[in-house]
Amino acid sequence: MRLLHWKSKNFWLAKPAPALLLAFLLLSSACTWIAGTPPASLEAGTLRVYTTLQQSEVDLYLADFQIAYPDITVQVERMTGAALIERLLAERDAPQADLVWGVGLTTVLYLEWNDLLKRYAPAGLTRVEARFRDAGQSPYWVGNYLSLTAFCVNPDEIARLGAKTPTRWQDLLDPAYRRAILLADPTATDTGLMAVLGILELFGEQAGWRYLDELHRNIAFYPPGESEPCDLVDRGEYAIGIAKTFDNLGRVQMIYPSEKVGWELRVSALLRKDPITPVAHTFLDWSISDPAMRLYTRKSALTAAPTGLSAPTGYPADPNTKLIDRNIPWSAANRERILAEWVRRYGDKVRR
Repeated sequence: MRLLHWKSKNFWLAKPAPALLLAFLLLSSACTWIAGTPPASLEAGTLRVYTTLQQSEVDLYLADFQIAYPDITVQVERMTGAALIERLLAERDAPQADLVWGVGLTTVLYLEWNDLLKRYAPAGLTRVEARFRDAGQSPYWVGNYLSLTAFCVNPDEIARLGAKTPTRWQDLLDPAYRRAILLADPTATDTGLMAVLGILELFGEQAGWRYLDELHRNIAFYPPGESEPCDLVDRGEYAIGIAKTFDNLGRVQMIYPSEKVGWELRVSALLRKDPITPVAHTFLDWSISDPAMRLYTRKSALTAAPTGLSAPTGYPADPNTKLIDRNIPWSAANRERILAEWVRRYGDKVRR
């Protein structure tokens, strides 16, 4: 209870009128129960969250939130970035969710430009690095962590092909990898979209499309799931997957291309909804808290607020020097055009 610090060492300061205060609280509680409604906690309620995070990440992070806020029920709906945009545009006049969490900034900027977000400054905002948040004093969105593009490689399959382990983007064009590479469908996954946008920005759009044309010859197919490329590589069905970092894959080696790596900033934001449930603010405060940041370091070496913890195993020693110089507003503005062009060129190898 916030009004009474019962465990405070300064409790003796409240001694002049404890009986009156206690009587008032008991009377208020009794009246509430008589009316048929139990007394509400300031940190209790239900909130609905849309996310593009993997289920394993949702489970990991929410376990910590529920320990801190056991009386808040969080209803999480997972979907792709494309589905999230479609859902929120359809729900514009009757919003169902309270916030988005862990969604790629390329997607969230699209939501901001369509007036679907509401400004909110979470507690502890000053700890967040300027590059990981909206520039407004009361921002539309605040970052959680960066996802990085990597190659998941099965050394046994590489050896079977008689090929060399790829260390550069250009290495993936080797004819030895013909139909041995997987890239998640960018129209259905944030991982695939992050890789495609990164390639277009690394090489420039015209040269980037030429690179993707050549890469397409070595692609077996474009799976519809975020983790499918690395899962199938881990099972020995294919040699290489282009994906974000995944752990718990016993036979897979994660390699970050030596040129530069694609990336996406995962952010959270309050949706424009009336009324806003107070526990939505509580959740966003927690999403940039120290405990949350420490959990994010299990998936990324670049969190929105510093943690002092070591990077996950396999990450580049200094990931900041490996990042592609991305123009995310350009990516967000051209997102639909790029995806339509991608489908026109490569849709023949998409599996649903």
